[in-house]
Amino acid sequence: MIFADKVIKLRKKNGWSQEELANQLDVSRQSVSKWESAQSVPELSKIIKLSKLFNVSTDYLLKDELEEPEEEKTPRPCGSAETKTDDDEALKMTIGDVTKYFRTTNITTMLLSGALAVMLIIPTIVSLCFYLQDYGLVSVTIAGVLLAACIITLMVVYSFDKKYVPLKIQHVELEYGGAGIAEKNLEQHGKKYRVIRTVGIVLLAAGGITALCAVLLSVISQNSENYQLGYMEHQIMWHFTDIVLAAGAFCTSFSIARLNNIYCILEEGRYSPKNKKRNTGIRLFSMIYLGLYAASIVFLMTLNQTLAFLVCVIGLVIYAVVYASLVSSLIKRGNLDG
Repeated sequence: MIFADKVIKLRKKNGWSQEELANQLDVSRQSVSKWESAQSVPELSKIIKLSKLFNVSTDYLLKDELEEPEEEKTPRPCGSAETKTDDDEALKMTIGDVTKYFRTTNITTMLLSGALAVMLIIPTIVSLCFYLQDYGLVSVTIAGVLLAACIITLMVVYSFDKKYVPLKIQHVELEYGGAGIAEKNLEQHGKKYRVIRTVGIVLLAAGGITALCAVLLSVISQNSENYQLGYMEHQIMWHFTDIVLAAGAFCTSFSIARLNNIYCILEEGRYSPKNKKRNTGIRLFSMIYLGLYAASIVFLMTLNQTLAFLVCVIGLVIYAVVYASLVSSLIKRGNLDG
């Protein structure tokens, strides 16, 4: 076992992310990443510090032939995390497994985000078809086909992602080079995904503001003789809001999913070893909420289009706030535990 593999094994055994280890060594996360991908070796002072931090000898770290750590009598530094996982329970992934994981999840995140966006713009598509065709049956048929396509897509995505669910709740032990693939993915695409996430949040905020303006104008129009909002203007405002929200939902869900897929392999942030098993509740909440959310919007469209749009906007805001709060508290709790 080479130095890079030993650092990875000891870091994960202690339940630390690369960033947490870097903070304890007063180095950057990129430095730790390079050590673990065998791109560089730390200086002697850092090796000594690693030895004390991991409670192993420097010989174990530097000599490839030593497979088992030589425990030292030096007590573990105050505040260090206890071992959370056993190597026997870890999910072992080869380089091929990691490559296949990213290839599969890149496709499923695109399909999932696309299905979410289509579900959100079904009301607009139905309304436009009804207006253009002046025939309700065509609109209902198109809505049914789109909804069925989205449901089938979600089922396909679930079938592919199902085998990767354990990665989100169990410790992962990567073959040498596996972490390098994830790091390269983050380095090449991380900034792009964060920009897309920001654009998505801005679009969601813009859609919420537009929806609020549409509601206010509708109320003013109904209660004022001097200002009357025409049917066409009213529809354009709602359809514009719907499209902006769908675009925002796509960008946000796509970027967050792609980043989470990388962090899951690197075991950082919400997917750190301490947090992984706590993710089950958030996943369950998302599945139940989004399922009820989609069903309620489709049902309300048959009763009242304005009410359906309001539920669409308010439901997205509630989900975003609750989801962000759950993830933030998870990460904060994990850091406090460490």
